[in-house]
Amino acid sequence: MKKLIKAINLFYFFLKFKSYRIAHFLAKDSFPLERVQEISVKEGKIVINKTGQAFAIEQIAPCRFSFDLLLDIAQHDKVKIDNTGKEVYITWEQVKIRANSFENYYVASELFIEGLYSLHYNKNLVVCDVGMNVGVASLYFANMGNVQKVYSFEPFKETYDAAVDNFKLNPAISHKIVPYNLGAGGSTSELVIPISNVDSATKSTTDFFLERIDTDTAHTITVQIRDIREVVQEIFSKHPAEELFLKLDCEGAEYEILEKLHESGLLAKIKVIIIEWHFKGYQSLEKLLSANGFSSVVFPRPTKAISDMGMIYAFKMQ
Repeated sequence: MKKLIKAINLFYFFLKFKSYRIAHFLAKDSFPLERVQEISVKEGKIVINKTGQAFAIEQIAPCRFSFDLLLDIAQHDKVKIDNTGKEVYITWEQVKIRANSFENYYVASELFIEGLYSLHYNKNLVVCDVGMNVGVASLYFANMGNVQKVYSFEPFKETYDAAVDNFKLNPAISHKIVPYNLGAGGSTSELVIPISNVDSATKSTTDFFLERIDTDTAHTITVQIRDIREVVQEIFSKHPAEELFLKLDCEGAEYEILEKLHESGLLAKIKVIIIEWHFKGYQSLEKLLSANGFSSVVFPRPTKAISDMGMIYAFKMQ
């Protein structure tokens, strides 16, 4: 049935755009028919009708599995896709990132359009970014005037390198960022884990998470983890005058991290925490936050891959 639908769509796109190459590209990767009026074709390129911006197929290939994402970003008033040179970039305010992967588009949409970390806080902050991924969140935080420093942790080398590449594009703000090719977790350790056959935003070091995603158990990688208690205590020592904002988007490690911070008494010293939870619900996390004086707001954000996930926004009111 899927093959038949794609064949019908191929015929439809060919009749509409008179280009077999573009019709094949759109049909093969399921361009949403309900949004077809938002594009046109000119001189072998796909044109976003609202802006008039034209893209070669190769330039938008990273979004071939999610054309909705591309259309939303390309038509947003405050987010720009710069494809005038050999490479393509996404820009928002002072932040510039490469548009060479689906992950970069996806995280750009979360932060720049959805405002996932749109935090308005009137005191000076230092940020601990656990789950740096490709570095977009770290740049987002560094772009905030009241953020003095961002300490960012990413255990996967390829993802870490992609983040560093994005940092190099932003010298005006990336000097605030201290990146570590380490994970942060419940203890300092060296982990041997199976290779994950998923995008960088879904890679994990936690057993229960790895059991639920596509992995290559015949091949492994070794990652380094640093105890979150050491990380937080060191930040407190370096920044006695600033308040700490902890961001946890670490694919399952959030449960162990919060538990260890609670046991050590460090959780009560943090002022702001934003957590993305995965698979195991938010209740245990919210209970720990409440026990340490936080007020919190919970937003479920289920996806096709993970039905039990969402965001917790927690603040100390005093």
